[in-house]
Amino acid sequence: MRARTLVALLAVLLLLSQAGCTGDPSGSGARRAPCVRGDDARTAAQTLLDQRAAAVRAGDRDGFLATSSRDADAGALEEQEARFDRIQQLPPHSFDLTLSVTQHAAPGELTSYVNQAVQLKGIDEKPLGVVHRVTFGEHDGCWSVDADETEDIQVTEAPWEAPGAILEHREGVLLVTDEQDGSARDRILDAAVDAWQAERRLLATENHRPDDRGVVVLAFTTNRAMNVNGFYYRSLDLTGGIEVPVRTGTDEIDFRVLVAPSTLRDDSSTYLHTMLRHEFVHVLLARHQRAPTWATEGVAEYYSSGRAGGPVAPITDLVPPGIVTDGVGLPTDTFFADTWEERAGNYAVAWAAMTYLGEHFGTSEPARLVAVLHRVNAYRHPRRTEQVLERRYGLSVDDLGARARELVAAVG
Repeated sequence: MRARTLVALLAVLLLLSQAGCTGDPSGSGARRAPCVRGDDARTAAQTLLDQRAAAVRAGDRDGFLATSSRDADAGALEEQEARFDRIQQLPPHSFDLTLSVTQHAAPGELTSYVNQAVQLKGIDEKPLGVVHRVTFGEHDGCWSVDADETEDIQVTEAPWEAPGAILEHREGVLLVTDEQDGSARDRILDAAVDAWQAERRLLATENHRPDDRGVVVLAFTTNRAMNVNGFYYRSLDLTGGIEVPVRTGTDEIDFRVLVAPSTLRDDSSTYLHTMLRHEFVHVLLARHQRAPTWATEGVAEYYSSGRAGGPVAPITDLVPPGIVTDGVGLPTDTFFADTWEERAGNYAVAWAAMTYLGEHFGTSEPARLVAVLHRVNAYRHPRRTEQVLERRYGLSVDDLGARARELVAAVG
C-alpha cells in the first residue's frame, strides 16, 4: 500500500576526498591554474571557489582539478573527478560556491564552511544548499584547495554527492540510481517518464508552477545501498515509495520521490508505474499539505487509479480483500493505522470518497477540493472540512463517508 508518510531520513555523511590545487597534480593531466595570491585568506578562498564554480558550469574538468593542491594523491583526484562528472550529468541547473563561516585560520591556512547552492531548473523552486568544509592553503605564494569534504548532507538534496550514483535525465525525470545494468535503468526510467507525463496531463489545469516541469526519483536497488545513502528502507516496504521534502532552512523547496528496492524488480513493473503515479500526484499537489490526510492520500489514489484518465490500476490494489472499513465518516487521526487491514481500508475509503466526487462533480474536483481544504487549514481545524463539504456538495462528512463505503463494497 502506498503512503505519503513523512519518514525521518538519517543524515548521511558522504566524505569527499581531498581536492588539490594550483599546481600540476601528479598523473591528473590537469593544467596549471592561474596563481591566486594575496594576504587576505578569505578573498583568496572565494576567488578559488569562483574558479571551481566556473569550471563546473563550463564542463571544464581540468580547470576544476587545477584549483586543487599539487600534493593531492591520485585516489583523491579520482574521487574529485567522479564528483565533477556526476554534477555534469544533472539536467540544466545553476551552481554556485560561497564562502561562509570560518572554522580555523592561521597564517597561510584557512578552514571554512562553504555553501554549495544548486537549483535544478524546472524542478527546484529555489536553490538548494549543502555545506562543505573546505581547507585552503598557501603554497609558494599561491593559494589552493587542500581538502574538501561534505558536512551532514542528505542525498535527496544533492544526489550528485552519492558515491557511485548514476544520474540519467529524460523528459522531465531525473533518475538517481546505483543500477549498473543499462536495460534495467531504462525500464525504471521509462516507468517514471510515463507516470510523470500522465499525472502532469491530468493535473495541468490545477498546477501551473514552472518548477513542476520535472521531478527527481531516487531508486537504489539494494537495502545496503539504501543504508549507505542514509535511508531506512524497512518502512518503505510497506508503501513502495514515499515523497520526501527537501528544504533550505525552514523553506520547503521541493519534493523528491524515494522508491523501495523491492518495487524495482522485473515482476513489479505494473506496481512501480502505479506507485510512481501516486507519489507524483503528491509532488504536483505538494503545496496543499494542510488538507486532511484522507484528502491528500485519497486524491493521490484517485488520480493514479485511472478513474480520472490514463491506465487503470487493478482494483485489488485499491480495495484489497480482507480490509477493514468500519466506522462512519472519513478516516482522520488514525489514517495510518497499525494494522495492514485498517490502513488499507482507510486508503480504500479515501480513494472511494474522491472517486465519488470525481464522478459526480468532474474529474478536476478532487484536486480543487484539496486546494480549498488547504486554504482553510482543515488539517488542524476538522470542523472546516464539514463546512466546505456542505457548501460545495451539500454533504456532511458522514454522508461522504457513507457514499465511499458503498463504493468500496460495490467493487470489493
